[in-house]
Amino acid sequence: MTYIYNDSSNQLKKVQDYSFRPSGLNQPCSENTAYTYDANGNMITDENKDNANIDYNHLNLPKRIEFET
Repeated sequence: MTYIYNDSSNQLKKVQDYSFRPSGLNQPCSENTAYTYDANGNMITDENKDNANIDYNHLNLPKRIEFET
């Protein structure tokens, strides 16, 4: 597996899995950036998990993770 991070931070940008049977990773991701973040650095979307949307509470803790089916 190859982990690609944003140039100016430690935020994950993309994961590449070159195994013959990747488990749990929808690849290749159609986007150049598989993960997006809010202003607080919280991951808010994950394109590798069927467009997961993540909401956070006032303490920046995950409140809800929603997957498209």
